[in-house]
Amino acid sequence: MTYKPSQSVDALITDNALQPEVTLVTCVADVASDLAAKYFKVNSPTVNYYVWYKVSGSGADPAVAAHTGIEVDIVTGNSATLVATATAAAIEAVSGLTASSVGAVVRVQNDVGGNALNGSNVNAGFTVVVSQQGHPANFGPASLVDSYKVEPDLIAALT
Repeated sequence: MTYKPSQSVDALITDNALQPEVTLVTCVADVASDLAAKYFKVNSPTVNYYVWYKVSGSGADPAVAAHTGIEVDIVTGNSATLVATATAAAIEAVSGLTASSVGAVVRVQNDVGGNALNGSNVNAGFTVVVSQQGHPANFGPASLVDSYKVEPDLIAALT
């Protein structure tokens, strides 16, 4: 949003609701149990998670420090779509996260808005992309005005 000299600073305060982070995870198929103990990360504003795979009963929890594990049970040779379906179901069972899948893509959304570390692939071979960055309420130009007590004339000079 651009401040216009004719506009009051109060007009900058729009659409400042909490925004939850949304992460898209594109899964791959399991080939000969190669996903066993592999994982990727997703995060909420308050909890960092790693999502790991047990394949046909094989694969040890990687026990990632300062993260909460979400175990996904799959079968050797599962297609990318079946891996995504199982992944979404496991994440959906966690309080604070919502997940669904279409084809090989899992959509993970935090139940609350706020800053969260971006999700990432660690060693599973998945593509992990943040499609909507989470942010707290009053994020953006209005919060900068409030936080730094920037005068309207200075805002006008900077735009």
